[in-house]
Amino acid sequence: MFSKGLLSASELNQKETLHLISNARNHLKASKSKTGVLAFFESSSRTYSSFRLAGIDLGIEWLDFEAEKSSLRKGESFRDSLQLFAHYPVDFLVLRHPHYGACFWAQRWLQKPVVNAGEACHEHPTQGLGDALCLHDISKSKSWKICFFGDLLKSRVFRSCVQIFKKMKWNVFICRDQTQESFLLAKIFGLKMIDRSDLKKMDVIYTLRAQKERGGASFLGPLRLSEIGKEARVMHAGPVIWEEDLEQAFQFIPERLLIDAQVKSCFIIRRKLLSEVARGRR
Repeated sequence: MFSKGLLSASELNQKETLHLISNARNHLKASKSKTGVLAFFESSSRTYSSFRLAGIDLGIEWLDFEAEKSSLRKGESFRDSLQLFAHYPVDFLVLRHPHYGACFWAQRWLQKPVVNAGEACHEHPTQGLGDALCLHDISKSKSWKICFFGDLLKSRVFRSCVQIFKKMKWNVFICRDQTQESFLLAKIFGLKMIDRSDLKKMDVIYTLRAQKERGGASFLGPLRLSEIGKEARVMHAGPVIWEEDLEQAFQFIPERLLIDAQVKSCFIIRRKLLSEVARGRR
């Protein structure tokens, strides 16, 4: 199903999305030894470690591409640095990059499957799939009401999650922050905007970190415990910046936070996706 890898949530139709989420734990090891490249041009804790461990669990041999130790430091281009893998016995590439389009061009240059592990402000499809699996594990039948809260404009997690959540037929909203950009994003993705006072009506509030490294900002400040319903859950892709994204009070009610469950679900979905890519299925 994924012989070309996965660059964007927009590549997934509803059937493929449900296949990944419903069968996430039914992964298969590659029929023969496979080699993947972990090329992370941005720092990462959760995404890098989960891809690496998921691959090890599948019997994949990893080659690390470390930009700071590569010929990029000598002036070599991004294309030339990656294109050498087209001539090596490498089966696929997992790429994280700060520039839009890097994953698309890497796939075109290498003519090998590329999995997007986070790209600029564009997308982070495996995070979106993992988050959908997290909610699906809690309830397979619930029609979740989910509101995104925070830095929408610069968030790649937001762009992937919205597309995947809508494929799951869930109700997706964004919290109004009075910016023109949020209004335009709501229009582009076909989302309803709600006022902050309506957060208590939501099942899930997905808090987005201000993407300062990409010039982002949140105009809402931290989410307050008093603003959400008594049964509501809170999601966050990490890392959490306490008192900027969420107030400290949430740390005293960990049962309301899905952050740890998201980490586990993202590992499971990445293992499933790598299993599909390694078996050359699409």
